[in-house]
Amino acid sequence: MNLKTPIARISTGLAEHAAVRAWCEATGGAPPVAVDLLRKLSLHNAAVHRLTFAGAHEPAVFAKHAPHSVLRVERTVYEEVLPHLPVTAPRYRGCFEPGDGLLWLFIEDVGNVCLSPVDPDHRALASRWLGVLHGSGAALPRAAGLLDGGPVRYLAHLRAGRERIRARLGNRALVANDRAILGRVLEMHDALEARWPAVERACEGMPSTLVHGDFQPKNLRLHRSEQGMVLCPIDWETAGWGVPAADLMALGSPRAETRLDLQAYLAVVRERWPAFDAGTFRKLSVLGQLFRAMAAVDWDSEGLRFEDAKTLMRRIGAMRHYLAWVAQALEAGAEWLG
Repeated sequence: MNLKTPIARISTGLAEHAAVRAWCEATGGAPPVAVDLLRKLSLHNAAVHRLTFAGAHEPAVFAKHAPHSVLRVERTVYEEVLPHLPVTAPRYRGCFEPGDGLLWLFIEDVGNVCLSPVDPDHRALASRWLGVLHGSGAALPRAAGLLDGGPVRYLAHLRAGRERIRARLGNRALVANDRAILGRVLEMHDALEARWPAVERACEGMPSTLVHGDFQPKNLRLHRSEQGMVLCPIDWETAGWGVPAADLMALGSPRAETRLDLQAYLAVVRERWPAFDAGTFRKLSVLGQLFRAMAAVDWDSEGLRFEDAKTLMRRIGAMRHYLAWVAQALEAGAEWLG
């Protein structure tokens, strides 16, 4: 949930607004004084609203509206997982099921201050938080029931992204250079799938735990509380159970200066996994870079259906970055990936 300029602001006739009715049904709380529409997607008939209240001490709330299948994982995490872990997170305000196959999920707005990946204090804070999540999440049976968060998930992303790119190559707005880059991405998919047995072997014997799955700066909100500045990660829809590789990738990019603080992370997770060392961390980080690249290609390939030049430029530019991510990861893991 990235805060941005609202698509629309509604401050009159709120009693009949669907988000307001759902909020009042779910919580019995005071109605909001304004509703901002932040995101609307034709896919799944999904939307995100922001509810603002009159009281100065009543924080705003995000209202996520989508089919059960889209919000199921996030709802499970907020209702059944996070309350049992010693980590900071946005406050869950409940949900409402109107009976039409869709779900309303209400989550406290913790502000729009995102973690800076180049700030060493921020990186240390994120690394300690992640260490607590992984260490404590490994002992929580309900977390183990989440969807796979390891190599099985990312092989599926690889295959889905490849098929989508193949299907979009006929987009008449693509120029020759665009198609050349997409061709390189397809070659990368094939080469990486051939190495996937080695990826799976590298994951054998690694600890399994709760993973956030999209642990990057835009989802890492800093929130001032009575305990001082705390980290409150948002957007848990990609959470799962598996090796913690996807979370250990660099904070949003493969650049060395934005990577997690190794010592801060190890100081926490060794309480749970005494044998977890710098070598384990590095191997999982390399795997995480491959995993996140496969997921990102899959997600961004959806935008290749558009014929708008700016949209395609952004997508093709992103594909160049993902090719570099994979090349860098394969070089770093050449000894055990082949």
